[in-house]
Amino acid sequence: MAAQCASFRSALAWYADHVSKRRRLTGVDAGRQLAWIREFCASFPRRAGPTEVTQRDVVVYFAERCDRFAEPLEWYYRYKAVETFYDEMSRTFALPVNHIRGLYDESDLAPELQRRIPMRDRLVPVNWSRKDDYAY
Repeated sequence: MAAQCASFRSALAWYADHVSKRRRLTGVDAGRQLAWIREFCASFPRRAGPTEVTQRDVVVYFAERCDRFAEPLEWYYRYKAVETFYDEMSRTFALPVNHIRGLYDESDLAPELQRRIPMRDRLVPVNWSRKDDYAY
């Protein structure tokens, strides 16, 4: 693993620089997401690095804090920020896989909360019982 991601501290420094260069987010949104990621990282022991965080750690983190967030959707947006952080590290440093990707998606939200998310392509459940007549 790259030296930039050996610890949360170095990974956060790298990601803050990466976000500022990428400029897909406004300064306010980028600052908010970095603060959320910083809070997530601070919840783990100092010696722990990003690759040592398990799926269980992520689930426990959000389960313990879900009632503390101001908005009902905030936990979901925070998870998406952390997931993006891990996605960018995986892509940039050729890590084998983002092991926290897909833990939560829009189907984990109550229907009334799903309607509050800005419109974009919705996830459609896969019909695994259908019969495919295609030969590959």
